[in-house]
Order: sequence, then C-alpha cells, then structure tokens
Amino acid sequence: MYVKNYMTRDLVTIEKDNTISEAITIMNETNIHRLPVLFEGRLVGLITDGNIEKASPSKATSLSMHEINYLLTKTTVKDYMTKNVITIQQNELLEVAADKMKDLQVSCLPVMEGDRLVGIITEADLFDAFMDLLGSHRKGARVTIEIDEDKVGVMQAICTVMATNNVSISNIAIYHDEVVSVVLRVDCFDEEKLRSILTEAGYKVSHILIKE
Repeated sequence: MYVKNYMTRDLVTIEKDNTISEAITIMNETNIHRLPVLFEGRLVGLITDGNIEKASPSKATSLSMHEINYLLTKTTVKDYMTKNVITIQQNELLEVAADKMKDLQVSCLPVMEGDRLVGIITEADLFDAFMDLLGSHRKGARVTIEIDEDKVGVMQAICTVMATNNVSISNIAIYHDEVVSVVLRVDCFDEEKLRSILTEAGYKVSHILIKE
C-alpha cells in the first residue's frame, strides 16, 4: 500500500501572496483545514487552521469585527505559513507516512513526485487505508480466532481449513496482546457453519460478526 493510492489528488492550494482573509474563505468554502502554499508552481509552505488562529487577533481584543477583517485582508499567507514543510514522496509506503506523522506530530503531509507537488495525505486518508486493510467495507463475516502461539505454519493451517470447506479469505490481520488473535474477513454469511468448521479443527472462536 503506497501513499499515491490513498492521497488526495484534487488539491486546493493558495499562493503565498494571498491574504489570510482569502485563505479563510477558501477553507470555509471547501471544508479544508490546511492548504499547500505555492510560489511559481512550487511548494513553499503550508497554511493551517492553527496558523490562521495565530494570525487572528485575540478574542479579548477591543477591535471591531470590521477592523479585524481589515487586518486579515492586509496580512499575507507567507507571514504566517509553516515554511519548513515535511513532505513525502508518492511512492513511499503508507507505513512510512504514518510513522512520519506520528513522530513529528503532524496531521498531514504534502505528497511529492520529485520536487513537484502531486497530492496531500492526511490522518483521515490513513484511517481509510486501515479500514481497507481490514476489509471493513466488504460483505461477509469477520471472524476472530484465539491461538496459543504465533508460530510457523499457523496461518497455513487456518487457510487450509477454510479452503477445504470452500470458504474464501479476503483479509487477514494478527493482533498480539495477552492472547494472539487472528482476524479473518471471509465470504461466508453462515455464522453457525464458520463456528463449527473452526471449532472442529481445534480453534477457539472468540467472535463472529456478519455484515450483509
């Protein structure tokens, strides 16, 4: 799974010499919380809700709304944008993007192809990728099996049991906690059949959720 597969390609951007007032208007109209900032077609910064809050007068100000709006029409994006923008290349793995965002505590990364801006990836995009990885949008059953030990051959044995009973597996995830849980997304809607197949094969089925 690569960044390019989940990034937003239809970018809404702003020029560095545009005003903060214009940035606010664009964000409100598009319901976007961050805008890549361009100069002569190249990425030079990022303006976010947080940047705009810093540019706006304090709520305790004695200025009128008219005066505040006037100030925002005279303040440019380049004065408050984040200049040292952390980016990622479009062919990087999603895990690399997630690690960067977590380690650097940022909610998005502009996506580059070389030195050209081609997209942006956000926390919401990573969440969508996670849902796809688990097959949460697919119809069928989500089956959770508890196993004693995650060792060589465990997955092969489980897959063999399913294949023997003509049950197709679309997604697999393994969670290590107090117990090791194997979560399968399968194309079967018969909970009783699935529980019987796995129990007879010696597996402990802790949960089955059918999605039709």
